[in-house]
Order: sequence, then structure tokens, then C-alpha cells
Amino acid sequence: MKLDSSSRTSLLEELRQAGAQIKGDGTEIKCPFHDDEHPSGSVYCGEDGSWRFKCHAVSCGFCGDVFDVLSQSSGKPLGDVLREYKPDDISSLRAGRNAPAPRIFESIDAICSMVPGEIEATYTYTNPATQQPDLAVIRYRAEGRKSFWQVSPRPDGWVLKRPEGLLPLYNRIAMQSAAVVLVVEGEKCVHALRGCGFVGTTSPMGAGKASYADWSPLAGKAAVLWPDNDEGGIKHMEQVKEILSHLEPPAKVYWVDPTTLNLPVKGDVVDFIAGMIPEVAANAAAAVMDMAMPTGAAGKLKTRLDDAIAGRRRPVGFPWPVLTEISRALVQNTVTLLCGSPGATKSFLLLECLTHWHEQGIPVACYCLEDGMDYHLNRVLAQREGKANLTREEWQETHPEETRAAYWRHEAFLDSFGRRLWAAPDKTPTKADIAQWVEDRAGEGCRVVAVDPISAAEETRDVYVADSEFVNAIKRTARNHPISILLIMHPRKGHGSGAGTLDDLSGGASYQRLAHSALWLEFHKPPVTKLVSFSAGRMEVEFNRTLHILKSRNAVGANLGLAFGFDGATLRTSEYGVILKREKK
Repeated sequence: MKLDSSSRTSLLEELRQAGAQIKGDGTEIKCPFHDDEHPSGSVYCGEDGSWRFKCHAVSCGFCGDVFDVLSQSSGKPLGDVLREYKPDDISSLRAGRNAPAPRIFESIDAICSMVPGEIEATYTYTNPATQQPDLAVIRYRAEGRKSFWQVSPRPDGWVLKRPEGLLPLYNRIAMQSAAVVLVVEGEKCVHALRGCGFVGTTSPMGAGKASYADWSPLAGKAAVLWPDNDEGGIKHMEQVKEILSHLEPPAKVYWVDPTTLNLPVKGDVVDFIAGMIPEVAANAAAAVMDMAMPTGAAGKLKTRLDDAIAGRRRPVGFPWPVLTEISRALVQNTVTLLCGSPGATKSFLLLECLTHWHEQGIPVACYCLEDGMDYHLNRVLAQREGKANLTREEWQETHPEETRAAYWRHEAFLDSFGRRLWAAPDKTPTKADIAQWVEDRAGEGCRVVAVDPISAAEETRDVYVADSEFVNAIKRTARNHPISILLIMHPRKGHGSGAGTLDDLSGGASYQRLAHSALWLEFHKPPVTKLVSFSAGRMEVEFNRTLHILKSRNAVGANLGLAFGFDGATLRTSEYGVILKREKK
């Protein structure tokens, strides 16, 4: 008996002998080498002209020609199988398995006749200099999966093998005269763009293979990158962007964000214009081109300016207008520190801010590292009622009807707002845990995220390393999301109850460098009286809190102090104005 590795029939027969169940023409095969409930194998012709069986199941993964199938099914070593069934040219066969000579086909059609599935399209990569093809890609579908063969010309025909060296780009003839080229993933997308009146290109072999291609035809051109709507597609175009930036001269690269186009997962240009008449498709594609953002050095600035023009960079306002104006602390992509000695009522100040923003529909979140959820909601209830007694158990016990009535008046708000609070678990979180929590909230679309207080996080053996890693993680989150991060802090150990400087913050230099804004809430006992400027003029005002603006990178308020009044009966805070320095006489 003599087996023939170049015979598809011989391979299929040996698979049947091994116990395989073969449907149709061999594109659906139940693998004989594992418990295969659904057909997971198929046969294909390799570059050396040998037919092979491939099982696509992860648990199996068998791949081999007719001799490998026989070896696997009989349990005999492959060498014994080769000696028994092909003794005449065993040495040449072994050499061939190591360095196979590609089989020459007289035409692409001859190769297409062996495709183990339904051919969907054949794409020819024509060289503009020679007007001859230097690559062809056969797109086919087998077992419900999309597959490709790359074939290249030889002087006497074609081989089932890609060309040597860097691979060409598709549609190079049209690219020669185009000032703007859209880079997409797949030849089908290039044809879809052509129907919309745009010149597109793609590299062969799919996502992740950008480095295999010669991108020099795009040197000096405007290249608009349109990724497929999935992680792999975006990573592929990021590779393309990096390559294009190093061309000579470099391409001017623009980026289309596929997540803004209401596409399905893996959706592309074809999906975007599906069902549109040609005129509508052309207009829609043009609109996407207009939305493409430059990726060069000035690209981020353009994004920032566009966001500002559209109102997306408007700072979130505090409940106090002067503080909002002179600090602009809560612009997106920023970090603000709020420090104060114990008893300065900074947590009450924070709760007023959070409830104010929640009422306005601004997505907020707060990680409360001290005390439980009911403790903080009780304070919110007291603030909303304007009655501090609601935080005292003795008063609640002696005024049950008033307590219950207050709860029912605000139950809906407390329930809604409570979902924006996260109480610390039984085990105190580390700074790494908190950094991940902030990143998770940013990913959910929160506009303001607060941690109260960050200094209550679990201490590690090396505090300085933990602080540095936390700072870097927070900076990345603030940079990558349209978010404002608000960290509540304690003063460093040994600091008194008065005002402090940036050096007096717990955590020191790491947080100083991180913050865009830093506020320090100082309480006065007894109250002080100073000259204060406000909208109606200036006058002497008695107040019991000063909010010092230690740092303000986004406004002119640095080194100013604001007069505030905390009302112990209502647990609310009032803003009076900017404290003025008295002129020396």
C-alpha cells in the first residue's frame, strides 16, 4: 500500500479509517482524535502541495498529512509509518518535510479550485510600477469562519505563499494621486470606501501584522486610520500609527474613534454604511472623516479646544460661586486635594458638594474610608433637614415622630445618593486598592470621584513607594478620563489646628506634585473678624472657617483665602467672600 500526501482523496480516506465523520466535501469533519460533538476539523492544501487535516478545537489542535493521521490513529511512530508506506523515497520525503518546495500552479483559478470552502472574493495587489500583480488574497468561508490564502506570482505560475520581504499595500495605484488615504482593516472595507468616493488601503494578513507591510506609499500623505470596533482592531491601528510616524517624510495621521459610531463589536466601514443608499453612505463617510482627530503633537490640543468649545471642559461648580470662579478646581482631567485638621468639618463640606452635584445629575462617587454607609447618610439627612440634632441618638430617641418624618421626606434621595457611596470593607483597603476603585469609577463615566480620607488607607511597609505608585496610578486615570478626582487629606503628624502649607500635607511631595489644586480648611475658635470682598462690595465679616487655596493651576486663586461660616445647627456651610489684607498705614 502506498499513501500519497498530495492526494486529498487519500487523506480523507485515511481520516475515515481513523474514525472521522466527514460531511460534504471535507470542510466539516468530526475529529477522530478527541470527543468531537461538533465538527471542528477541515482539510487544506499546504504551501508544499501536501494536503493536511487541521483540528481547530483548543483541546486537540492536531495538524498533519496522511502519514501523521495514520501514525496518530495506529499509535506507530511516524518514522515507522514512513518506512512502511513510502520506502522508495523516504530520505527525500524527510528532506521535503523540513524544506518543502512550493507547488507551482498555472493560475490563481487553479489554486481557487482547491479552496476548502466557499470563495467570497479574490483581491489583486497590483504594482503601480509594473502594472502586474505581486500578491493576491483569496477570501473564503469554511465552517462559518472567514479565512484567507495569500498567493504570489512566479515566472511560471503562482504559488500558495506570500511574497518574500515586506508585503505590499492594497490599492496602490489609486493611492499614488490621493492626498488623503483612509487606512482600514481588510480589502472589503477598501471597496466599500471606493463606493463612497474615498481612497482606502489595507495591509494583508489582518490585525496585528502591520509590521509585515511596506507603508512607504503613505509617506507625506494624510492618513486617516479607521480601526475595527474591537480591542484587536484598535491595537492594530495603533501599530500602523507608530509606523507612519517614522516614515520620511512622516504621514500626517488622523484617528477615527470607532466607539462613537454606534457599531457592533468588530464593526467596520462595511457595517457602518450597511443599508444606506450611495448618496447617504458617501455623506456619512464624509462626516466620519470630518470627525477624525489629528494624532500629532497638536492633536491633543485640538481635542482640548473642541471639548472647550462644546462645553465639555466646563468645570463642575462647587455650591459656592466664588470658590468655583477663583479655583476652577474641578476641570476635567484634574486632581484636587482638600486638607484640614480633625474637627475642621471637611467631611461635612464634602457631603454638601456631593449632594449638590448629585441633585444636578452629575455622576459622582465617594469612597468613605471612615465609618459605615448609614453614618454618612445620617449626616446627609441632617444637612437636608437643616437640623444637626438628627445626628444625635438621644434626640432621635426623644423625638421619634420628627425623626421618622424627616426620613420619609428624604428617603428617595437618600436611597439614590447612597448608591454613589462606597463604604470601606472590613479590611482597610490599600492605596493600590483605592487606585483601582478610582479607575473603575472613571470607566463607568463618573465625573467627580472622591476618597475620604486617602490618609486612612492601610499603611504598607514602604509608605513612600506606595504613595508614589498611587500618585502615578491616579495621574493616569485623570489623564485618560474626563474626570475630576477629589482626595480628602489629613495634615502631617505634629501639625497643629491652624492653616498649613503644601509641605504640611500628609504624604508630602508626592501629592504636591500630583495636585492641580489644593485647598486647606481652617477652623477658628473663637470666630475671627476680617475685611472681606464680595459681590456687593467689602465689609468686616465674622466667620469661623477659612478655606485657603494653596495651589490653583487652572485659575488665579492661589494664596487667597475665602471666608466661610459653618453653622453647627444646620451642618451647612456659607461662603462670604475673599479675605482682604489690610493696607499698612
